[in-house]
Amino acid sequence: MKKIQGTYDELVDRYATLTLGRCAVLVALLVALFFIFGGMRHGDGSREPARLHSPPSVPVFRKGRTMYDPHERVRINILPGYIEPENLAPRVLFTAVCDFSGSMEKYVEQLPIAWKAMLDTLAKQPEARQRAMLACCAFDDRVSFQDYAPLSFYSKATMQFAGGGGTNLAAALLTTIERTQACRAQIDAAGMTCYRTLIAVITDGQAGDAEQLPDVTRQIVRAEQQGEIDFVPIAPNVDDMDRLERIFRKQPIPLKKLDYEFLFRGFARSMSIYSRSMCGAEPDGRTLIANSLDAIQRGTLLSGPDSGKRLLNPGS
Repeated sequence: MKKIQGTYDELVDRYATLTLGRCAVLVALLVALFFIFGGMRHGDGSREPARLHSPPSVPVFRKGRTMYDPHERVRINILPGYIEPENLAPRVLFTAVCDFSGSMEKYVEQLPIAWKAMLDTLAKQPEARQRAMLACCAFDDRVSFQDYAPLSFYSKATMQFAGGGGTNLAAALLTTIERTQACRAQIDAAGMTCYRTLIAVITDGQAGDAEQLPDVTRQIVRAEQQGEIDFVPIAPNVDDMDRLERIFRKQPIPLKKLDYEFLFRGFARSMSIYSRSMCGAEPDGRTLIANSLDAIQRGTLLSGPDSGKRLLNPGS
């Protein structure tokens, strides 16, 4: 009887030990899952990526956080940017919004080359090198927004965007407005001043989410009236003029041919002039970019490999 009792006690002890061991493993697993998945959200539960206060250790054009519009299920990919807190110079924000949907997809390969050429030009200008912060929004049926970052942030980055599919123009413009206002708020909170933001929009104005465009137009008008943002619509074809004018409530810059290298040379020239202007008394964005493109075109017509080629429509 004593032998049986001893065997029973041993079994109970072994079972208790195994149970405790399994509980410890389970608790450790739960804690690990909490840190893995819980750490993917901000403390306030927001779905947007936190803006960086120090440069990341990987190239900027890495995979960002994918979000979905709760109503339209639009995939929106925000790629984090960077604000230099030690640089107290006034900031000049510029965004290029690029439509790569449908027939515009053929231009997607031009963007990385044109972007790099713009960076190289701006890096030679002291004011632009210190003040400029660039962002890029590329869209089709998805929206990819590279958030604002200084020129140095892009030194090791390569622009890689896909194209094709539908045209979520409204989602792209709303994302651009939201990210711009968020960046301006952070600059203001850091005690720095900010020029009126220039946003060049290259699109034919056709939208798969056209029902949202009236709200977009209201937000564009409000942001411009408040002196925060200056939108510059650019029409790849004269047939797109009326459509863009209804969205932006201003005349677009008409192109005879869409050439990203030509456009971004104009953006670089405009940003260089804009960075040297007085904050609060900036030149009109449309006039500035149109004049820059015209000056480059006149130089091209006089000399160079594209001599005689006109890319900007007369009367722009």
